[in-house]
Amino acid sequence: MTVKTKLEVEDHIANEFGHYLEMMGAKATLGRIWGLLLTQSKPMSLKDIAFRLNVSKPAVSTTIKIGAQLELFKKVYNPEFPRESFYEVKVEFMEMIIDPGLKKLKILTDQVKRSISKIEEVDYKKDKDLLELHERMSFLYEAFEIINEEYIEFGNRFVTRLREAKKNRKKGDLK
Repeated sequence: MTVKTKLEVEDHIANEFGHYLEMMGAKATLGRIWGLLLTQSKPMSLKDIAFRLNVSKPAVSTTIKIGAQLELFKKVYNPEFPRESFYEVKVEFMEMIIDPGLKKLKILTDQVKRSISKIEEVDYKKDKDLLELHERMSFLYEAFEIINEEYIEFGNRFVTRLREAKKNRKKGDLK
């Protein structure tokens, strides 16, 4: 692969991750940094990230702190440049992808459960529309519970397989 092609691929990935996070409601810069770091086999300095993405170093610094809090990035000490901050992608970010989905499902499940409770505050069985609504909400609640159980099981399998894959990787791949 030529240097030009490698840089084009890195730019493409960085921009695509930027678009992705922007669509999810986050800052594109966070996604661009994430995408760039995913393409790197070695940690990058804030200065190098800023240069590659054509973004100010303070903007990179602020954004990368957010990424570190989200456990997307990990700060790495480089003894050759002790005063410079270096970052790399944490492969564990993939595990973190499961948690927001579970939290969203829990919120939906709880909202449906509260709706059922609201219906049950009155004598709903005597009202055909309320009875039908109760049955619909009860089924929805049961469906969300099933989704939650399956999602948790999937998440556990995913994390186990991901950790096994990481353990089997060669040195120099994603940490």
